[in-house]
Amino acid sequence: MGSRVAASAALIGVLSAVTSCTAVYDAERHEGLGAGYCESVATIYCEAVQDCCAVPPSLEDCIPALQAECGDFAEAAADPRLGFTTELALEALARLEMLAADCNPQAYDLAVGQGVAYVIPGTKDEGEICTPDDQGDGLALLQCLDGLACLPSSATELSCSRAPLPGPGEECPLFVCRDDSYCNTGATPKLCEAKRENGEPCAHRIQCLSNVCVVPRTGGDAQCAPLNELSAFCFVG
Repeated sequence: MGSRVAASAALIGVLSAVTSCTAVYDAERHEGLGAGYCESVATIYCEAVQDCCAVPPSLEDCIPALQAECGDFAEAAADPRLGFTTELALEALARLEMLAADCNPQAYDLAVGQGVAYVIPGTKDEGEICTPDDQGDGLALLQCLDGLACLPSSATELSCSRAPLPGPGEECPLFVCRDDSYCNTGATPKLCEAKRENGEPCAHRIQCLSNVCVVPRTGGDAQCAPLNELSAFCFVG
C-alpha cells in the first residue's frame, strides 16, 4: 500500500482550514462526502490529542492542521473510479476512534497516513485501463486496487500493473515509487529519492521511512522520527 499512499499524498492538494468541531460523520450534510470524512478524522484525532499529550495544541490549531493533511479530498471522494463509500468511511472512523481512545500511536497512521488510501481503495484490477481523460485528470492514477499502480502499457495508454516501480534516482512521472522511496515532485524531471532515516531532516512525512516528520523536543528544524505516543499525539520527536 505504501506506493499508493505516496501517490495519494502527491496528487491530493491541501484543503482550506475549517474549524468546526462536529465529530459525527453525516454524508448527506457534505457535498461529495469527502469534506465530512476529513472533518470527522480531524475532530476525533484532535480530541484524543487533548488526552494523550501532556501539553497538547489547542483544538483550534489541531483540527485545521489535520484537515490539511487529509487534503482536498472532496473531489476524490466524489469520483466513482476511486471507490469511496459511506461504509468504508464509517469503518475507518470506528477504528480510528478505538485506537485514539487508547492513545495508540497507530491512530496517527490511520489519520494522516494510510487512512486516505484505505477509503479510496480504487476500483480497477490488473490489466484494466487507467488512462487519464486529460492532463488535469490526476485522480485517474488512483483508480487501481491495492498492490497495483497505474503505469504505461503502450505508447498511448496506462493500465493497472504489478510491474516493478522506480526506485531512488529513477524518474517518477506518474508520482509512484518503490516503498523505500518517494517521488520528489519539485525536481525536474520528477525523481524518486530514498526515504530518510530517523534523525535526518525532512519537510514532509512522505520523505521518512517512519512516515513521521516532526520538530525535536529540543527545538530546531523538523526531522524524521519514530512513531510513538509522543510523536503521534504531541507532534514532537
